[in-house]
Amino acid sequence: MQFRTERVNALLQSALGGILRKYYREEATAITLSRVATSPDLRYAAVTVSLLGDEAVQKKAWRWLRRKKSELRRRLSQEVVLKFSPELRFVIDDSQQRELRIASLLAEIADENLVDKDQIDGNFNPNPPVNPTPQT
Repeated sequence: MQFRTERVNALLQSALGGILRKYYREEATAITLSRVATSPDLRYAAVTVSLLGDEAVQKKAWRWLRRKKSELRRRLSQEVVLKFSPELRFVIDDSQQRELRIASLLAEIADENLVDKDQIDGNFNPNPPVNPTPQT
């Protein structure tokens, strides 16, 4: 059953992306579909979106997306044939903001010399090579 749900998720994400490109090219330039997760009964779909641009552009894109939810659902039902057209629920993907925040915190720690810079860069080796004692 999970394999079917994964296939439906991928199909819905692809179809929804195609709808945004085809019918709403200008309005959807700040919107990236990150993931679609449907409920087991396929009646609901959580669409995770990344919003690009500054805060004003993101708010405008979010309001537009919320306003067009029923129209997107209707177009999606024309593109994808399922027993039920899933109700779309949009969720903002804030992983990029979290990544930037973590990177800035790590850089701040490195600047304060609290942690060796090699640990932050990913070059940290917890088991450094042991220098053999020279034989005489």
